Order: sequence, then C-alpha cells, then structure tokens
Amino acid sequence: MYDLSSLLGLNGQEVEILLGAASLKRHEPPAQVWQYPEVECVLHVFLYEEDGAYRVQHYEARFREGYDDATEACLSRLVSDHKEPLDR
Repeated sequence: MYDLSSLLGLNGQEVEILLGAASLKRHEPPAQVWQYPEVECVLHVFLYEEDGAYRVQHYEARFREGYDDATEACLSRLVSDHKEPLDR
C-alpha cells in the first residue's frame, strides 16, 4: 500500500510522474485542484503555491457510490495502476 503522507509536498511534475496526467485541472485561487477518476473513486489533489511552485498540501477521495472517505484505497489503486516510480 502506498504511503499517503509522501504525496504531501510534491510539486506538479512529481504528481504527474506518480499518478499520470490529471483528467481535469481547475484553477481555484489560491489553489489548483487536479482530478483523478478511478473506476470506484475520484481523487482530488489540491496544490498551493509555495516558494514559486505549486505543491500538494491536501488530497481527498470519495467513492463514486457515496460520500465515504476512499482516500487510501483510491490513491493506492491509482499509484499501482500508473506504476511510475518517483525518485526523490
């Protein structure tokens, strides 16, 4: 299972290496919200500007069938499906 805390602090390029391209990117000042849909859930990654670059400060996921928190399961599935290593 993927260590969820390692998503925090990643810049946009690192997120794309880890998860691939977001299906939707919204600019909602002061944040950018990137959306990653999966079969059973949708992950939202919130990036805020920090030292001239946008970095992940929050993320959340919900099951498509309801509002229960699916963050751990959704993120783990997205990472394993993408299978790109992140060398930090």
